[in-house]
Amino acid sequence: MNILTVLTPKSEVSVLDGGDTLRAAIEKMSHYHFATIPVLSGQGHYLYSISTSDILFYLKENDMTLREMESVPLEVVPIYRPILPLPVTSTEEEVSNALMNQNYVPLVDDKGIFIGIITRKRLVLALSGKK
Repeated sequence: MNILTVLTPKSEVSVLDGGDTLRAAIEKMSHYHFATIPVLSGQGHYLYSISTSDILFYLKENDMTLREMESVPLEVVPIYRPILPLPVTSTEEEVSNALMNQNYVPLVDDKGIFIGIITRKRLVLALSGKK
């Protein structure tokens, strides 16, 4: 199977910008009901994915109000379970192995530019012949 057939393209993925604030992350995650969301550089490179757990641990350690979060850049929040990207040339097996430990796999081109994600659900549906 060509992994690109189960790719959700960047244009359909909600992402954050590396320059966004903690408040912006909370707002977007709340709006879309996502527990984890990719963070990209201004040039479109995949930087990391931030999760609600990362945010909650940070808030617990720093005892902040919602107003204070407006000035906190995402880059200061420690990431406890990194979601590493795979190259677009990855095999089905490599993607499957990564999806055993995370809900989605970010795919990047040969320059590290984010092109989209492969979710566990879409891969399972494709392998079962339902998509």
